[in-house]
Amino acid sequence: MFDHVERLGTEFELAWHRSARMPDPGVSPKSVALAAMGGSASAADYFVGLIGDGRRIPIEVVRDYALPGYIGEGSLVAAVSYSGTTEEALACYAEARKRGASLFAITSGGELGAIAASNGDGYFIIDYSAPPRAALGHMLAAVLRMARLVGIADVSDGEVGAAARAHESLVAGLIGRHVPSTENRAKRIAGSITSECLPILLAAEHLIAPGRRARNQFSENAKRFAVFDEVPEATHNTVVGLDGAGKVKPVVLSLESPLYGDANARRFEVTARLLAESGVLHHRIMLSGQSRLADMFEATAWTDAVSCYLALLDGLDPTPTAKLMVVREAMTRTSFAG
Repeated sequence: MFDHVERLGTEFELAWHRSARMPDPGVSPKSVALAAMGGSASAADYFVGLIGDGRRIPIEVVRDYALPGYIGEGSLVAAVSYSGTTEEALACYAEARKRGASLFAITSGGELGAIAASNGDGYFIIDYSAPPRAALGHMLAAVLRMARLVGIADVSDGEVGAAARAHESLVAGLIGRHVPSTENRAKRIAGSITSECLPILLAAEHLIAPGRRARNQFSENAKRFAVFDEVPEATHNTVVGLDGAGKVKPVVLSLESPLYGDANARRFEVTARLLAESGVLHHRIMLSGQSRLADMFEATAWTDAVSCYLALLDGLDPTPTAKLMVVREAMTRTSFAG
């Protein structure tokens, strides 16, 4: 897992250049649904967070068996499933066909790849062997390339390269395995999250997607419960729970950026003050602000590293996810049609 984590920036750039071979979906959609779950859905989230308020049409990440009612003719439904066997994505893909939507598949193969190929749908095969959550760079590169081809985003080679360098620089200089704990803040943050602690992650704007994924990384890598909340919403309710902070032992990690709007930046300052007054341990991770995409990859580097170091401190291998296998086996034994 550490190899995947530390090579994310490099793999993202490699995958972006490889995705230049992607076939053009040949549509100009009026709406887009990205049907995905788990690690594959993170790539969809990053894309939506990257374009932010710049989207000109409805674009939605669908984590379910059913598509929104507005999806139909003129829509593009992209099934994003690393394994190609994600039943929710497959269900949405089948429903999209019935509704007359345009279809595209991003996968490493599996049933989704076979269906797309046999039906003559547009598809792109990911060539990277990893647990789905560790294939983020390859999945995101493919989603961004598809978005560029259909005219809903315009990411450049330079932006991708800069984001890759930002990730590589952070790993090499500050938070990689070779950096000792005295100089490695990610290791020290992991060390502060003792067995009785509840990690709470806060983020805003373009960093909401990395924040949400960080919660998942704590679950899958560190095998720990964690909570994610987004600002400004968290400052309308979650902060009130600080009155009961003594009943649990929260450790807050906030992902912050110079690119945040002034209002959200002020809310993080107020939140920091409230956390300090309540005696809650708070790690503020300030990103470079080079670009939205670079910030996202820096945030990913930080939270991936912390979750993996936490696993090691607990004597665990961050790679296996045994309980996910239990769920998959149970669903396999259950009739999909109910």
